[in-house]
Amino acid sequence: MQTCLFLDEDAPAPAPAAPPARPAPAGQPPARIDAKAEYEGRQRDLERLAAEWEDLHAWVLQRHLRLLACPRTGDDERSDILIWLNAPLVFDRPPAPFSFQACLALYDARLDPVAFQQLVGRANQRVRDRRHAPAA
Repeated sequence: MQTCLFLDEDAPAPAPAAPPARPAPAGQPPARIDAKAEYEGRQRDLERLAAEWEDLHAWVLQRHLRLLACPRTGDDERSDILIWLNAPLVFDRPPAPFSFQACLALYDARLDPVAFQQLVGRANQRVRDRRHAPAA
């Protein structure tokens, strides 16, 4: 028994609506796959992805460093960035994607992550000291 506010119980149930008719498919010839062109296209995509992957890691590193250098960056965000920056370094396996160590290695593999952490820590301390210094 169907109950509805606006349906008379004695009236017959409405017939279900017919599905909309689909237009007949156009006569298209079967697609011909050129395996060599498809392979070359995928190779270009992989190369582009690799280049953009490195660019994205460099962007994350530079953005975090700019935020640390900015005196208007809030304490919570500064703390999050420092936790990311001072995460334990791994040398026995590849670092996690987008970790500080991975970003630094893709930015410039010649940079020493320990020395870089110390350098950024000192620079951050100077910024914090200027932020919290009493106004003269």
